[in-house]
Amino acid sequence: MEASVCGRLVDPRGFLGEGCVNVEDGVIKSIGKSPSGDQVYSFYAENVFVTPGLIDLHVHLRGLDLSYKEDEESGTKAALSSGITLVVDMPNTRPRLATPEALRLKLEALRERSYVDYGVYAGIPDSEALVDKLASMPIAGFKIYPEDMDLRASSVSRALSTGALVVLHPELPEAERVGWGENAERGEARGCWLEGASVHLLSTYGPLKRLHVTHVSCPAR
Repeated sequence: MEASVCGRLVDPRGFLGEGCVNVEDGVIKSIGKSPSGDQVYSFYAENVFVTPGLIDLHVHLRGLDLSYKEDEESGTKAALSSGITLVVDMPNTRPRLATPEALRLKLEALRERSYVDYGVYAGIPDSEALVDKLASMPIAGFKIYPEDMDLRASSVSRALSTGALVVLHPELPEAERVGWGENAERGEARGCWLEGASVHLLSTYGPLKRLHVTHVSCPAR
């Protein structure tokens, strides 16, 4: 099927001017001033920006046993309605995406229900022996939570050794055991120092070859 979407074109370089994106069977074939070929469908978005699809590297689609909150269909429909065409799902589901079996269930659910392109992060498994099995599956990387560095130290080290992308939730295991009251108290218990300290702690488990840090809130970091 051929189609053209015309409007005010924008790409990472900036505003390109008025034009059309010409698509055939879901693949962009050309970008020009007007529709090309025998388009079956043309959409003219006058005074509307036409941009590349957005990417969200940090989503929580839940699904599996937490589908009552959200699932692969409802979450990706919401993403698509906002112009997001690729999402990468976090592993703190139920069950955690830290075994090959759970990961296969999640990938199957995404394959059947997702309305956008997708990726999945694996969690840190309880058994070090499972790290390489997870790394061999189609994952975007490993997600490390504070408790992983406390409870699954050997698996964290093994995950770092694979060279896979590692995504860190930047808090210390001890912070998980500290309560807080009002917002000001939370700020004291979880100050900017935690972000740097958590990266330093993770570096003691192995080389940080490829690292993303989530939830960064301190500009100095």
